[in-house]
Amino acid sequence: MTIQEEFKELGQFDLEPELIRLLPLAVCHEHHAVVLGRSGGAESDTLTIGMVDPDNQEAIRKIGEYLGRQLAPVRLNLYEVNKALDVGYGQKLIADRETGHVIDLAAHDGKTIGHSSEAPDLVDQILIDSMLKKASDIHLEHYFGDSDLRYRVDGILRHEFSHITPGNISKVVNRIKILSGMDITENRLPQDGRFRCTMVDGDLKSATDFRVSVLPGPTGQDVVIRALKTDIAKQQVDQLGMPPQILESFMALVQNPEGLILATGPTGSGKTTTLYAALNQVRDKGRKIITAEDPIEYYVDKVNQKQVSDQISMAILSRSFLRHDPDVMLIGEIRDLDTAETASKAAATGHLVLSTLHTPDAIGAVQRFRGLGLENDEIAHALLGVMAQRLLRKVCPLCAQETAPDEKQARLLGGLLDGVKNLEGKGCAECMGTGFKGRIGIFELLVVDDDIQNIIYENATGALIRALARQKGFSVMLEDAMDKVAKGITSVGEIFRVIPYRQLLITAKELNG
Repeated sequence: MTIQEEFKELGQFDLEPELIRLLPLAVCHEHHAVVLGRSGGAESDTLTIGMVDPDNQEAIRKIGEYLGRQLAPVRLNLYEVNKALDVGYGQKLIADRETGHVIDLAAHDGKTIGHSSEAPDLVDQILIDSMLKKASDIHLEHYFGDSDLRYRVDGILRHEFSHITPGNISKVVNRIKILSGMDITENRLPQDGRFRCTMVDGDLKSATDFRVSVLPGPTGQDVVIRALKTDIAKQQVDQLGMPPQILESFMALVQNPEGLILATGPTGSGKTTTLYAALNQVRDKGRKIITAEDPIEYYVDKVNQKQVSDQISMAILSRSFLRHDPDVMLIGEIRDLDTAETASKAAATGHLVLSTLHTPDAIGAVQRFRGLGLENDEIAHALLGVMAQRLLRKVCPLCAQETAPDEKQARLLGGLLDGVKNLEGKGCAECMGTGFKGRIGIFELLVVDDDIQNIIYENATGALIRALARQKGFSVMLEDAMDKVAKGITSVGEIFRVIPYRQLLITAKELNG
């Protein structure tokens, strides 16, 4: 609802920066609008909006829905709108492609946040808090009469105290949608977006990209925000925690001019990080690298990254790559026969292909390809190696103490625990009471040499492939995990949390003879 007011000049208003910033800069620029103040006094809930076109009812509706206030639009020229915006935002905080949304930590230091705080402040506080706690994901969930804020830290979701309530959650969601470039008037369909946030602390600046998914439901809109650390794309293979033998073999594989290398594991096991590290290993001026991703998580210098969309599937995008003369191809995920055939043909015709696959272990990749419909000769000819991995939390070094494995763990692992000192964190301020700080990968790498190629071609079962690989020195993830337990890096409890029980049964029995 709007109240029409007569034309006024900018000089008639006492501009308040905090009120101006209620409306995100992107919205102000889109509609050539600015919040000029409260209409009717300090206690009024009606906001006066200066606009180049105050007769634009659609723009007024969108602004009103975002602010959740009654509006009183007045006409200003574009110069006056921009001059008012300078008062609220200033050059320091104007978002651009490099810095995106900017949070000046000094401005938030000591600021009181409560249930009555405006949506921009609530969202900024969530972003600050999540980054201080090194959260990989932010979950904002809307229930009947309730709302929750949860952070995923080191792979575990933690409930957080929040001033977000059923009364203000819609404004908070709209603020996130604005930052992410979404349509705030669309509340019935899922939307995806992303934004960059730059934290300013004195002379120090740090940027983080956020990928946002909004999913409507009967109680309202739920939001999941994934933090994409920009330095992840710069990680090197030797920083991932691979055992020396696996590291040496993997480095040799990625130097091949052709063939298919797979990273396998469940969602959140670090597959993408491993592939980006592999890209960094092969990046040079003499190679063209092209990727098909859904979505693009990290941007890499001098790599031609392409986004899968509703119009262009992974399979279509991958096939088109071959006409762009690549040396290296990264295919985000192989999930159907078309993509599998494209990857195998590219690998067999002079291209190095990197991709991911969802299998519980390295040997399972062969069976997964067969299940998709790929022929044995295609698999054998294309496949160079399969890296299976998981992420385990690292024991906090400040509160670690020796703890005996429980009866179930001791019974299953048996002799693997002989001489191993198991450490568990009791919880301290440094690890926020969890006993863990950071994560590390555990790995197994199947190298497809001539002998394994031959038995894949002959339709050997996974058990036969595994037996031959073991004869050639193939080590399983449990061995890497137990080695990291013995070194005090992680705990036995983490092994049971992350490695599927059936896989533990098989590998523990195999290792215990």
